[in-house]
Amino acid sequence: MFSTQVFDIKGVWFVLLLLCLSMYPAFGEEMKAEELYKKSVPSVMTLTVSKKDGNTAIGTSFLISANGIAVTAWHVVRDATKVEAKFSNGEVFDVSGLIDRDVKRDLALIKVKVYGKVGLKGDENDPTVGAKAYIIGAPKGLEFSISDGLINQLQILDGMTYYQFSCAASPGNSGGPLLNSEGAAIGIVSWQIKDGQNLNFAIPMKYALGLDNTLPTKPWEDVKPEVSSVHDVNSDADIDKVLANALVVDLDSAGIGTYCFQLMTKPLFIERKNLFGVPIERIWITSCVPSIVYQQEKRVQQAKFDVDRIVTDGSRDKAKKVLTDHLLHWMDFYRLAISGFELAIKSNGWSPDANSSASKARACVPIDINNIDIYSDLCKSKTFVDNIPIDYQSFLNVLSNDPGLRLGSAIYSLNPTCLLVVGNDTFASTLGFQDGDTILSAGKQEFKSLDSFKRYVKNNLGNNTDITISRNGNQKVLTIHIPKEIPEKYLKK
Repeated sequence: MFSTQVFDIKGVWFVLLLLCLSMYPAFGEEMKAEELYKKSVPSVMTLTVSKKDGNTAIGTSFLISANGIAVTAWHVVRDATKVEAKFSNGEVFDVSGLIDRDVKRDLALIKVKVYGKVGLKGDENDPTVGAKAYIIGAPKGLEFSISDGLINQLQILDGMTYYQFSCAASPGNSGGPLLNSEGAAIGIVSWQIKDGQNLNFAIPMKYALGLDNTLPTKPWEDVKPEVSSVHDVNSDADIDKVLANALVVDLDSAGIGTYCFQLMTKPLFIERKNLFGVPIERIWITSCVPSIVYQQEKRVQQAKFDVDRIVTDGSRDKAKKVLTDHLLHWMDFYRLAISGFELAIKSNGWSPDANSSASKARACVPIDINNIDIYSDLCKSKTFVDNIPIDYQSFLNVLSNDPGLRLGSAIYSLNPTCLLVVGNDTFASTLGFQDGDTILSAGKQEFKSLDSFKRYVKNNLGNNTDITISRNGNQKVLTIHIPKEIPEKYLKK
C-alpha cells in the first residue's frame, strides 16, 4: 500500500523564502569596514595632475560608470595640462579631459581612458546626522587610504548644502568619495577648515549627478581655468573681500546686540483690561524672537566659515584672528540671546532663567569691538575699503570728505538708513528720531545711507525740514529743526 501525506504548501513556501533570504545580506544592511573597502576601492583612483605652472598635484577621483566617466573636485584638475589616474591594482590610465564642471560647487566630470571597470553606486539622498561615513583617498600622497567617522552636520553655505564629516582627511583626499555604511557614494570630498580638527566638507552626490555626462570631452589644453569659489580664495583681493564682509557682519552684530538688550529691558506684552480691571486680551510686543536676530545669526555663521577658509599672512593674519575671535563670540551671543527670548516667551515674562541667559549673552560681546586700530593696515587696501559700506568707512575714519557728524545710533548695513537703536542724548534723539526709524527722504531727495542724511543736515543748518520716515511699518512725515550750529559733542574729533 502506498501512504499519502498532506503538505502545508504555505509553510513550504515560507521555509523556501527564508532559505533564499538567508543567502543574501538584508537590503540596506551596514557593511564592515573591510568589506566596504574591498568593494569600493577598485572604483577609486589617485590622480597625478601636471599643472600649467610646472607643479604637480595629487588628488582623488572615482568612477561612476563602466565607460570611464569619473567625478572629482574641480580644484584638483584646474589648470591641468596632463592627468593620470592610478588604480589600487597598480594600473595607470590617461585622463583625456573634462566633460562637465560646476565651478561654484567645486565639481568636475572627467574621462578616463578605461572601460569595463565598475563605477561606485551614487546615493542622492541626504545622510542622517550622526550616520557612519568613510572616505578613501590619498592623504599626503598615501594612496588608497581609508578612514572612518560620522556625518557631523548638513551645512547651508553660500546657498549650497555641504556635508560636514569627521573622517580624518588631508590634502590628497580632495575629489574622493564620501561613502555611507552601505558603500554608496553620498558625496565628494572638497575642503576643510585648516585651523580646526576634522572639520571636513563634502559636496552632495546629487550635485554631481546633475552634471551632463553627454557633453564631448574637452582636452585639458582647451579648458579655461575658472577659479573655484570654494578653494581658491587666496589672492589678496579675494581675501580682503572676505575680511571686509566679516567686519561688516561683526559691526552689524554690535548694533543688533544693542537692539537685543533694548528688547530685554521691555515687557513682552501689554494686557488690555475691561471696566472691572479684569484682563481680557494680551497684546504681544515680542511674540517670538525677532527675525533680524535669526537672520544675523546665520550671517555670523556664514562669515565665520568664509574667514576660516582663507589663508592669510602678515598684517592680514592679525585681522583674521581678531575677526575669527569676534565671530565666535557672536555665535555664542546669539545662541544665548535666542535662548533668553524663548525662555521669556515660554514663561510669559523675563523669568530668572530668561534673565540669566540674557546676562550670559551680554558677557559674550567682544570687548574690543570699537578698536579701529586693529584694521589700520587693512584700511590701506582699496579692495577692503571699497567693500565696506559708506557708514562703516566713516566709522573706520577712511571715508573721503567725511561730514564729521555723529548721529549716535546703532546702524545695520542691510538697511543702511535705519536707526536701529537711538541712544539717549544723541543728535538723532535731539532731532526727534526713535529706535527703529528708517530715514527715507526729504522732499525729492532720497537717502541711500546715513552719510547722505548727515550731508543733508550740514547743508540745511538753521532750517526746519520735513523728513519722510518709516516708523513701526508705517510712513510718516517728521518735522525736525536743524540747529544753526551743531554742538561740539555731536561732531567727530
